[in-house]
This record gives sequence, C-alpha cells and structure tokens, in this order.
Amino acid sequence: MPNAKNIIKVELVFYGKIVGKQKLSKTLNILGGYTYIVNGRKCGREEIYTILLSAGFPPGNPYFEIFLKDDPVGTAANKDTEKEAQENDYDKDLKADIYIVLDNRSKALDLTEDVVTFSKKHNSSAELEYFITGVQCRTRDMREIFAGAGIKQGTPVYDVLLDE
Repeated sequence: MPNAKNIIKVELVFYGKIVGKQKLSKTLNILGGYTYIVNGRKCGREEIYTILLSAGFPPGNPYFEIFLKDDPVGTAANKDTEKEAQENDYDKDLKADIYIVLDNRSKALDLTEDVVTFSKKHNSSAELEYFITGVQCRTRDMREIFAGAGIKQGTPVYDVLLDE
C-alpha cells in the first residue's frame, strides 16, 4: 500500500490572508530524507511548519500531515507557534491546490506507470479538477484507484486529494 515512504514529491499552492501566496514543496532526496522549498527557495522543515500553522493548517490537518507526518518537528518553540496559530483568526475556508508524486514500482496502485502523479486544482469557477498522471479524471476514478490500493479516508494522501 502506498504510504509516506512512497511519496517522492508534494507541492502545495495556496493564498492565505496572513501569509499571502505560497508555493510549498517537499522532494525526496538521495539520502532518503526530504528537501523543503518555499516559493522557490530551499528552507528547513521548521519554516514549512511555521507557514502551514500560520496559514491555518494545524497538526491533524491533512495538508500539514502530508508535509510533516513522516518528518516531525517537535521543538518547544514550535509548540508556542502551534498554540498561537490555533488562536489566530486564519482563513478557515482556505483552498489549496495539491500535487503528489508517488513511487509505484511495487504496483500497489493498479496502474502501469512506475511513477504516478495525483493532483487537485481549484479552477476559476471554484470547481475542483482532478488529474491522474496529467489526465483529467473524476473523483470517482481516483477513489477507485485508492480503494484498490487500500488508501482509505483518514490517510494524508486520500484526505488532501478527496476530502474537500
């Protein structure tokens, strides 16, 4: 079953009223850890942590989990930021576009590709568009592929793509 170890890359694009337009990404590096990037600039996971909290994606939120569950941040300073973020008046209706690249060499997903991309975009009419490896699809198609691979509601990959 695809899990955090299968994630090669995640990109998140959103516009938060506190943090403005943000493009966050994490990419698996050759050492087996992740490289984090904010708006084209390499950063540490602590900065990603702070931006996600400031934007209204606290721990437990699927967007937070897809970025940091497999690479946790646990310093006391971040606990203060977390409390502050929970008290902030952030945009509770924040919409984000997400792009996830998964390693499928084990063929856990019933697709022929060794690398599979899933994405969700909000178009100009506020409708959601879904894509599997660049081909537009229905939510039902994505749900069927996930069901066949055992990816269920409550997992970060499922929740960021299909729980809206």
